Formats: sequence, structure tokens, C-alpha cells
Amino acid sequence: MPVILGSPFFKSCDELSVGRSGTPFDISGEREYLRRFRVVVKFKGMSAISVCMCPLLPIPGSLYVTPSLTEYDTQALAVKFTAKQEFDDEASWDKWIVEVTYSSKLPDKGFPTTPGYGNHTSGQGGAQTNPEQDLPEIEWDYQEVQMSPQYDLDRKAFLNTANKPFSPPPQFPVAYMILSYSRSELKFDPIKGARYANALNSDNFFGFPPQTVQCLPIKAKLKWRGRLSYYSISYKFKFSYIVDNPKDADYQMSHDGQPIGLRKMQPRILSKGMEANPPTAPGGFNPKPKWVNGGRVEMLLDKNGVELQPDAQGKITPYFIEFRMYRTMPFNTLITKGLK
Repeated sequence: MPVILGSPFFKSCDELSVGRSGTPFDISGEREYLRRFRVVVKFKGMSAISVCMCPLLPIPGSLYVTPSLTEYDTQALAVKFTAKQEFDDEASWDKWIVEVTYSSKLPDKGFPTTPGYGNHTSGQGGAQTNPEQDLPEIEWDYQEVQMSPQYDLDRKAFLNTANKPFSPPPQFPVAYMILSYSRSELKFDPIKGARYANALNSDNFFGFPPQTVQCLPIKAKLKWRGRLSYYSISYKFKFSYIVDNPKDADYQMSHDGQPIGLRKMQPRILSKGMEANPPTAPGGFNPKPKWVNGGRVEMLLDKNGVELQPDAQGKITPYFIEFRMYRTMPFNTLITKGLK
């Protein structure tokens, strides 16, 4: 059970694996889902309002993501919170069950600005005094970048007729899927934001496995609602581009019945150099240059630093070194709770 450290009001918050429900399809076009949580509090006098403010619960307007982090619905938002004490006797007053309802259908006049009232009404509450209840802005786009791939679609390595790498290597445009997600948050932690900059997902994120999504640097703009200050925070997530050959993929997924391959977004660099270890003593620290017609030449190297040789068909399979450049961080909390 996730324990809440340092909170004067809450002991723990845990999502329940029973009692979940959902309506993924309805002919009316509305989709609805229900998630259930057990919240353990520290004071008898706490009410439903304060219980629903538990920091490990989703916040109003957040996206629907399943507990397994493998399924999601970007059009279903958290629209209803109910809290009820779970007790067998007076001694179990500290346990509450919170149900969060997600729906793809909002009220006809939009998201209410004040809880308990329709839109465009007076009153103090809701998004009027809590910007975190504002609806998020979501945008899907594609970013085109130039990159030097290892192989073409037929898995032919990009080598010249002499089985040497091109210099400079050829570049081709590749499209990365981009998710932009903006929300209002009362606080912004620049240090935590810096840790997320260019980090990769450690969890399944929108169906993409670990290390296949990158969080681009986060932007935060200070705004005011009356005398209340808050931040408009913009997140951007860059998804791994799709590869067609399974041998080039770290993960295999299925989309519309078709297999697609994804690669981890950690860097891979072609192993080559002007010096190589002798074949008789691979893995040593005494590399030697190769001279051709009085000049040193660049060589493709295997995992032991030995010059690669053609196989029986005269082909050379390049070796790429994998590096761990980017830290891994949980991404799903960013779209449910922000940088809290």
C-alpha cells in the first residue's frame, strides 16, 4: 500500500483491484470508467471534501489511465469524485473509499466553474478559486528530424561498396509522434522539472513500453486569478518512431492487427575507429592502426574492438554500442498529478 510520508492528514492511498467498471462503447458516444481507492486518514473529523484532496488521488479533469498503465482514453476526464467511510465499527473510522468517475461527455455548458452549480454561475469554488480544476489542453503532432539510421527497410546496412561507412553518414527525415499536454498547477518545482527534462519513461505510458517515450523540457508560466498565483505548465512527450523490421526493434506491439516495432530511445553509436585490437588478443588495451597506401584508414569494429570481417556472402554486420544517457522517470503521474 503506497504510504504518504510527511503528510499530517493522510496515512496511505491505494487503488483497489476490485469494483472497477467501465463503458468503453455506447451508441450515444459517451464512454465512462470508474476507479476506486482506499484512503486511510489520521483524523476522525475529516470529511469527504478533505479526503478527496489526498495527494495520491487523481485530480479533477485528469485523463483516464488504467491501473496497469497499458490502456488509456484521452477524451475521458475525471468528472466526479465520491467519498464514503468504510467501517465495520467505530474503531475503523480512518478508512475511506473514494470513487473517481471518468467520462467523455461533459455538461452541455462545459466544465462547471463551481462545484454543485451549473456553468456561468456565481459562487466561490471550483475553477474560480482552484485553477487545478481547469480542463487540460491536449494536442497530438509530429516532429520531423533528420537522422542516420543503421539499416534501410530491407535491413541493409548503410555501407559503401567497400563495406565501409559513409562519411558523413546519410541522413533521412523521420517523424516522431508528439503529445502536448498543458494544465494549471498551483506550484512548480524547477528542480523536479529539470530531472524530467529529456528523461525516458520507466512505466508503460499510453501503451508504449519503458524507455520508448521521452519527456522534452517542461515549460511553466506564472499566471494570476485574482490574488491567487498559479502556473500554466506545458508538457511535451516524444514517442519512439516505428520501425518495420522486427530485428531492429526492442519491443513488438500490435496496432489495428498489424505488428509494429519500437526501439528504446537510449543512444546507439556505430563501433568504428582508426585503431583496432589484434584478432589474437581481443578485448585488450593495445589497439593498432591500419595502414593502406601510406595512410591510416577507419575500420568497423566488433564488440571486442577487433576489425569486422565479411561473412561467407561478403557482408559485414555492423556492431552498435548502446549507452545509457537518459535517466528513467515515471510519466503517468505527470498527467494525473503534475509535478507534485
